[in-house]
Formats: sequence, C-alpha cells, structure tokens
Amino acid sequence: MVYMQLSVFARFLFLTNLARKVYSLPADDIVRRSVDGKSLACDRVEVRREWRDINRRQRTKWVKAAQCLSRKPHNSKLIKSSTSNGNVPAINSTSSRYDDFAYLHAHLSDQFHGTGLFLPFHRRMLQAYYDTLKEECGYTGSVMYWDWTRDVGDLEHSKIWDDFQYALGGLGDPAQSYFVMSGGFKSIQLAYPTPHRLKRQLTIKSEDGAVFNTSFTKNKVEEALACGDGDLECFQTKIEEVDEAVESIIGGDLASYFSPNDPLFYLHHASIDRIWWLWQNKSPKNANALAGGLEATKIPSDGLYEEWQIGDVLDTQNGKLCYIYY
Repeated sequence: MVYMQLSVFARFLFLTNLARKVYSLPADDIVRRSVDGKSLACDRVEVRREWRDINRRQRTKWVKAAQCLSRKPHNSKLIKSSTSNGNVPAINSTSSRYDDFAYLHAHLSDQFHGTGLFLPFHRRMLQAYYDTLKEECGYTGSVMYWDWTRDVGDLEHSKIWDDFQYALGGLGDPAQSYFVMSGGFKSIQLAYPTPHRLKRQLTIKSEDGAVFNTSFTKNKVEEALACGDGDLECFQTKIEEVDEAVESIIGGDLASYFSPNDPLFYLHHASIDRIWWLWQNKSPKNANALAGGLEATKIPSDGLYEEWQIGDVLDTQNGKLCYIYY
C-alpha cells in the first residue's frame, strides 16, 4: 500500500491534508456540502481549525463566550447518578453553567476512561459544550483545536500562551500558587472541587515519567494512526497515553478529574477528536470501529444534555454532527 511506503512525517502530512484533498476547503468556517451534485446529510459543514490559524477577532469571540457561560447559573437538570464516580463532591447549587461541564466530566470519569466510551464521550461532550456556547452566549464561531505537536520543541514559550486580555493566558505563576495571572481567564471563578481560580502548573516531567518533548510528538500521533484497520482498541490505547501526557504536563486544573475547568481542555480534546477523525477516514474499516459497547450504547450525560448513542457520533457528517477538520 502506497500510504505505508511513505515516511512517518509524510504519512502524517498526508492525513493532516486529507480534508483539503477531499473537500477543497475555502477559508470560511462553513462550507456547502455535496458530492456529484447530490446533497448529503449536512447542508452546511463546519471546518474546525487550529487555534493559531484563526484570527484574533474569532478567538476573542470564543473567550468572551466562555466568560459568558461562567457567569450564567448552574443548570438544575444536571444530576449526580449513583453509577458514577462517587468521590466527587455534591453539586454546588451556586456554581455556573461553565462549571456544569467540569462536574459532568469528573463525575462520569470512571465510565469513559479506559473504556469504549472514551472517544465517543468526548466527541459528544465537545459538541454539547459548543452548542451551549451558541445557544446561551451567542457564539457564532467554530470549534478550534490545539495541535500540541507544534509546541514540542519549546512548550514553555509556545505562542499558545497569549497574554492578550481575550486570550488563553499564560502558565501559572509559581509565586502565586500557580494561578493563571494573565489572559481572558485570570479572574474566572471555578466551583470544583472547591472554589478557586484557574491553575496551570507546567511540569516538564510528570509523575508518571512522561516528558513533554517525547510524549506528544508527531511520531506518537503517527503510532496511533498506524494501528491496523478496524483496531480501535489499539488506536485508543495509544491516543489515551498522549491525552494523559498533555494534561499531566500542563498540570493544574487540566491534570485533575475536573479538567474542563481549564478552557484549554476544549482545544486539547478537539485535537484528540481530530486525530480520531483522521484515523476513521484512513480506512472504511475504521469508520465505524468500536473499542467496546455497541452502536446503540448510550453516552451518559447526567441530564446536562441529550443522551446520544455511540452510533450517533461515529460519522461527523451524519446530520447530528456536521464538521470536518482542516
């Protein structure tokens, strides 16, 4: 197969450019979708791009929408079921709409980490979060992702850490208990596990031995993409290792069960989702591959948003989901 004869880097670029080759993407965030004149399930398809490839105006809208959500009251539809992680605290009735997603993630962590729900859960949660930004805070932009492979050489000085007032902000200040002291989230009030401000504690080498310049490189991504046709268990095992490395090295809130406390979570998991999307598009056998459960298995949501089935999130252009990555 020609693909396997390419170098590691060439294979990575081949898959990264898949969307361009298939869809001839324009600069817009939304494209009309049809093949040979025949409309598919999605009339309009969102194009998801890397954070730094989006202009500051759009990034500002993203930050302002998240800030808006942090000022809205908790959704009383969120429940704490008895079948999930019992170590999380009770729901804080004075928490925010933004906090609801962090609570959901922590509470259901035992159900999706290391199980066949890992990828479907995060794909569904990501969609629900952005739907909420749009419905409740008027966000009109697209989902963005953080390609951390671009920062392997010097993560500490990456341009992702932008101090602009409507940006992600920098790393935590050691002199200030690792609180984030700049950017659009320096003053955000978080409810879980106890009330606090956003923290990031960069650790070049994590407790489990992961080193940032070897843990989420292009080679690590390529290893996951190289898993055999239909072998989602192989892919998921490798990509979960990358996921854990990124979160533990950034540290602070991102390294906790309540990782959605850090808005970086949504950019990071969009990147994980993008790599899954690339793997799914690599072979017909990958498109509907499962790592456990059935297509009819429900993706839990603790009442926060509509429960979908695993089968609902396998195709990103099935009508419920309408997006591709660039």
